[in-house]
Amino acid sequence: MRMINRYIALTGIAAACLSGIPPSALAEGEGWGKAADNTMVPAFGMSADDVEDLDVVNAAGDRIGEVEDVLTKGGTPAALGVDFKGFSGYSPGKDINVVVPLDEFTLLDKKRLSLKADAAAVKAMETYPD
Repeated sequence: MRMINRYIALTGIAAACLSGIPPSALAEGEGWGKAADNTMVPAFGMSADDVEDLDVVNAAGDRIGEVEDVLTKGGTPAALGVDFKGFSGYSPGKDINVVVPLDEFTLLDKKRLSLKADAAAVKAMETYPD
């Protein structure tokens, strides 16, 4: 029985990895998935493919990171995976990927998103591996 439980656990982890769900989401039970490139992100009127790689800037317009992934919950875009640079003050001195809810962003143009949350709020948000 113990062997069967290990097999079930390992196949579940493998399936999650192949489906693009970040391992931290599986471990924490958050249910995050990576959006397909053609998924529309209504908050910005753009596809996930177009949103990925947008620069993230703070209120002063300084570049603090970049969108790595559009993350879904239940198949609906709900957050962005942002790679915050170590020098930005939004991470603990090293590059880190953070799950940031969509409502924390304002689209400035087709190249930049402005982040509403301050550095302290970002440091308290969920992280995930790249």
